[in-house]
Amino acid sequence: MAVVAMISAEWNNLVEVTYSTNCSISSANKRTGNYGFCLNAGATSEMYRVFSPPPSEAYLQFGWRGDPSLANNRTFFAFRSGTASLICIKRNASNLLEIRSGWDGALLATGITPILNATWYVIELHFKLADTGGVAELRVDGNLECAFYGDTKPGAETTFDQMYWYASSGGYGYVLDDVVLHDTAGSANNSWPGGVKLGLLKPTSDGAAREWTPSYGSDHYTLVDEVPPSGTDYLRAAANDLIDLFGLEDLPAEAQSVKAVALDFFGLKGSTVAPTRIAQIANLSGTDYVQGDQDLPLAQGLVRKILDTNPAGGNWSVATVNAMLSGIKSRA
Repeated sequence: MAVVAMISAEWNNLVEVTYSTNCSISSANKRTGNYGFCLNAGATSEMYRVFSPPPSEAYLQFGWRGDPSLANNRTFFAFRSGTASLICIKRNASNLLEIRSGWDGALLATGITPILNATWYVIELHFKLADTGGVAELRVDGNLECAFYGDTKPGAETTFDQMYWYASSGGYGYVLDDVVLHDTAGSANNSWPGGVKLGLLKPTSDGAAREWTPSYGSDHYTLVDEVPPSGTDYLRAAANDLIDLFGLEDLPAEAQSVKAVALDFFGLKGSTVAPTRIAQIANLSGTDYVQGDQDLPLAQGLVRKILDTNPAGGNWSVATVNAMLSGIKSRA
């Protein structure tokens, strides 16, 4: 594993997060694409994402834009183990970012750049949880703001499994976008994300394999290209090992490189009778690279497979992604 999580609001819903309250999708404020996550102004808002397996060291990126009326001197992010905060980021009374232990605990380091409202920033945190040799490094827009090296363990926890964002009541809110989490395993995506942008490429055509059954009509891709996903039109597989392939939109013209690809599937299993799983497919130069089987939920949800490298070999490129087909295979 290298990319642990990639979270954007491009599906125009909150399905990519584990829990949220008083959070919404914003089309007016976003760093990239069409949507961002808004932690609502004037009400206590929380949003978190649980990830597994829990690491002891990771690199996090998120785009952050404060509401024009957002108050300073607020703690807004933490890495947590369960409900225990281990390290947090706070904007202090001087609009500088601070790294603190726990939740608003002991000050570890203070940044040098004032973080202004109504301005997008890319905030990155490198955190290693350890009694000795711990690391907490904070970057803004690619530049190191501050760092702490030493004991970063506020308690007995040895790993962390949650990214947590918070906006307090009366303090107004902020918008998040382009959340990326790397661990240190693997040969790719094992360090700073570096300001990457997340995009959604929707189906635009049918591929050669069209073995699933459409709810109506004959064009399969038109049943799975909605944002947010719709449950009123769909494709259905009543047998195992049926494949559907789809042509996709091209990457934006500004794209210069590709760090990873996430294959996304929205769906559910109709019962406990097979097929109850899927295998996602990256079709490259006519070859189906079928990924491992993944369980389907009983209620409609997102099933994601992240590919750090090109399954045909080497790293991803813009040309490779633009030529790729995505697909699904029904599995027992």
